[in-house]
Amino acid sequence: MEGPLSNVRVIALENYLAGPVASMTMADLGAEVIKLEPPQGDLSRLTAGPNHQGEPSHFLSWNRNKKGMVLDLKTPAGKESFYDLVRISDVVINNFRPGVMKRLGADYEALKQINPRVICVNLSGMGPSGPLRDRPQVESTASGISGILSVTGEPDGQPVRPGPAISDLANALYAVIGTTAALYQREQTGVGQNVDVSLLGASVALMGYHISYYTCSGVLPEPLGSAYPFTAPYGAYQTKDGYVVLGPCWPRITRAIGAEWLIDDPRFTQTEERLKNRRELDKEIEKYLAQATTEEWLEIFHHEDIIAGPLNTVDKVIADPQVSHLNMILEIEHPLGGAVKLAGNPLMMASLDGKHTSPPTLGQHTDKVFSELLGYSDDKIRKIKEEQEGHAE
Repeated sequence: MEGPLSNVRVIALENYLAGPVASMTMADLGAEVIKLEPPQGDLSRLTAGPNHQGEPSHFLSWNRNKKGMVLDLKTPAGKESFYDLVRISDVVINNFRPGVMKRLGADYEALKQINPRVICVNLSGMGPSGPLRDRPQVESTASGISGILSVTGEPDGQPVRPGPAISDLANALYAVIGTTAALYQREQTGVGQNVDVSLLGASVALMGYHISYYTCSGVLPEPLGSAYPFTAPYGAYQTKDGYVVLGPCWPRITRAIGAEWLIDDPRFTQTEERLKNRRELDKEIEKYLAQATTEEWLEIFHHEDIIAGPLNTVDKVIADPQVSHLNMILEIEHPLGGAVKLAGNPLMMASLDGKHTSPPTLGQHTDKVFSELLGYSDDKIRKIKEEQEGHAE
């Protein structure tokens, strides 16, 4: 795929979500991403759930536009081949626990001796140092530690995990930002550097306005369902046949639904009063919204220039004409047969050609990388594979 990162080669050692999302985003931007997997593969290949030709949907979600290569860094030949790749690459990215890359001889201190221009990007759970560095974390625990779960869900309800893996996705996107910044700086200095981003740090960063809300008021933020702490009405409201989601809309919403009397009600006149009496206001609004369908209200709200949208289920998202227009649902031919539909990349740039390749099968491009990129002979490739097979046994 052609793009602004077309001159960048990324070596990805990764599992599950945060690392794969980061490297896939760089691949979407044109980088050549070589995904190195041990003989058993990325652990997300073993996840349960739906699949395409035996390839799990979880793996398919985050691994398009990459070359897949089986390489065991715990074997001498695998380590040698990895170093050969590092010599001709720009970025090495991993989402292992702190210390793993050092034990593999693949941390920045080791790799910069091989390639002073290399940029090493590490996505960890708790960060590269500190008293809790070695505690394992996943996105749900990071969401708990960072406070995300404390403000997610319905008022007075149980904590609710956000549907998307918010902490992992934030960790991945911050990693991409750090990588592109390091690439830009390397253009000026000629040398690479080490980039660290943590699941915990990225999660806390997402809590920005909740943290300042507390530090400025001393009041603990609480779950608000689909509402917003700084304005009301706001969020998802039930209609005759579903839900409509409202953005900032006061006081025009009162005229649109025929409830102008709400403007003069002392409970709702001022912003602070509406926030204090949010539940009562929402109930009053829903009494009116129950009189018509979501589509009928959306037509009215559009005419009145009120920010509103439907609450779509995934099937409706995929069929949405605007989503389709933005090329956010990709249909990619898979090497095992058929096509897979995947969520696209929201970035639109003149330098992106819009072409995509399927997530690789395990080791799909191993021989090609060895022969075309590293110039290995058939005999050397055979010996590397035999050593890896022997080590696996």
